[in-house]
Amino acid sequence: MVQAEYAKDLRAQLGTVPRTVNWHALSPVDLEHELLELNAFVDRIRHEYGLPPQIIPPMWHRHPELIW
Repeated sequence: MVQAEYAKDLRAQLGTVPRTVNWHALSPVDLEHELLELNAFVDRIRHEYGLPPQIIPPMWHRHPELIW
């Protein structure tokens, strides 16, 4: 009972909990969705922290090591 309440409270506090993504196992539709979500996140972080192109290059999505 206590554990269930803790989990419920934790979900309410955190919202959606991030999960790992296996890029190789995604269907084309799911891959597009996940990449768009990732792009929105990267764009938000890049602007919020003023990260220069040396940290996140303009075509970052073409660098598999940055996607992973």
